[in-house]
Amino acid sequence: MEENLDSVEELIRVFRRFRKLTQKEKTYGRCHPGAFFMLVTIQEFYEEKPEAPGVSVGELAASIGVSMPAVSKMLRNLEEKRWIERFSLPENRRVVYVRMTEDGKKLLEEAEEQESRKIGRVARYLGGEDTRHLIRIIKRLYEWEKDSREETECGKC
Repeated sequence: MEENLDSVEELIRVFRRFRKLTQKEKTYGRCHPGAFFMLVTIQEFYEEKPEAPGVSVGELAASIGVSMPAVSKMLRNLEEKRWIERFSLPENRRVVYVRMTEDGKKLLEEAEEQESRKIGRVARYLGGEDTRHLIRIIKRLYEWEKDSREETECGKC
């Protein structure tokens, strides 16, 4: 048990050190991480529903688990930079939709290329075997987190 406690404490220290180190580099091209995350979320919505006119502000808020006012504030910032545009449909003016502009698509593409280059450097540094182990571990953590959230949402905890 004590060995497990030591491992937990070491894991906490390593995560904190890693987070501190990487926080200094938290931009994606000209894009702040929160803006990048929002653009990726909008893009993923389009990939899932290409026939949709856009993603509604309510859908965005629900998918990322953030309040409508917080999403609106971020969208206002993205709109000022001309990365997204908001609009309503004539048949229902109460629902506000969002879509990326060409500038937003270009920015997201640049940011994804930057992220891909960095992950490529990580993979080269780790080598093939360690990269496969890291992928396996991250997949396990993802499944654990997903299962934990589902248990919490259904009231088992």
